[in-house]
Amino acid sequence: MLAAEDDQVAGLGHDAGAVRHRTAGRLRPRPDLGHRAEPLGPAALTAYDDGLYGGYGIFTNNETDGSWEEVYASGFNDSGIYLGACQECRATITGATIENNAVGYSGSNSGGQLKIENSIFRHNSDGIVPNSENPGDGPPPQDGQCHRHNIEKPNPTPYVRSTEIERCTIIANNLVTENDNLTVPANGSTSASPYGAGIELPGDYSDLVEHNTITNNPTNGVLAFEYPNPFPPQPDTIYFKLSGNKIANNTFSGNGYAGGKYAGDILMQGGIFASGRSQSINNCVSANTFADATYPANIEGNNTPETPGWGCQNSQTPNPENGFGAIEYLLELQAVSEQGRTPTGQPVPAAQPTMPNVCEGVPSDPLCP
Repeated sequence: MLAAEDDQVAGLGHDAGAVRHRTAGRLRPRPDLGHRAEPLGPAALTAYDDGLYGGYGIFTNNETDGSWEEVYASGFNDSGIYLGACQECRATITGATIENNAVGYSGSNSGGQLKIENSIFRHNSDGIVPNSENPGDGPPPQDGQCHRHNIEKPNPTPYVRSTEIERCTIIANNLVTENDNLTVPANGSTSASPYGAGIELPGDYSDLVEHNTITNNPTNGVLAFEYPNPFPPQPDTIYFKLSGNKIANNTFSGNGYAGGKYAGDILMQGGIFASGRSQSINNCVSANTFADATYPANIEGNNTPETPGWGCQNSQTPNPENGFGAIEYLLELQAVSEQGRTPTGQPVPAAQPTMPNVCEGVPSDPLCP
């Protein structure tokens, strides 16, 4: 594997050779592109920083097609892997091990045919965080619904008609565990993120979270919420909702041990900032194995006028609400991240398995003359 002590940044699309610091990957011909080789991102890349100022382990934005395979990232004050400004991705992250970062995976306004699968996210401050964002890395929002229109100028607060939509952004078959690390450095953005969640969905639309093992995260296994950004609200704030997401067939245990009014396996918050058709509706939850509390309580139940429910057997589900108490809980987790952190350089990782012909297709440098 290639390793260095500074930022390691690798691209998915046409401009992979222009990104900063060292880039590792394979140029692989694609038959549909004739003779042109398409850089599809790195395989078997180690990126780490044992200081305080490394921002990103592996970084891509404004690209669409590619994959990261068998990568490792540790010690970064933003995220181990970042994929931003990719409204209609055709990208896969698979076989990754991402640990000891402020955020494991961060993905501002990236959706479409995006898969994060068969990977390990552990000992970060937060594990997997796809998110809507304003104004950075536009256009917003983060939206995983298949076959969307207007992806060049999408509606930043789309209306999701039903729980029965097709979802193409998929977070599946990952181990998301012990995202409890407050010794990792954080930048201004990640220090403001609510701490201690395995999978965090801030203002996300139409993502599928399935078949993951989500364990021993101190605040919540899944923390999903509407997201006015910037916050506190100002004239240019966009009120991103939490809508159309599906959380199914996951195994939860040991989450929420740090305590707090809404700590547990899942918290869904939404409805405080609802307006017109812009609502945190039609999220659904089914067939999970829970060990701790969920909020709302009837999270997999039938939706009736007397008892709201969010099971995926319902074609329509309401705002999850949870009131201003849930907002206060999110702000408390933000305060823990900002005030409880003791930034320390993270350990240098052990040697990782290498790949054959490691220098093939890589720009010349002292590692690959």
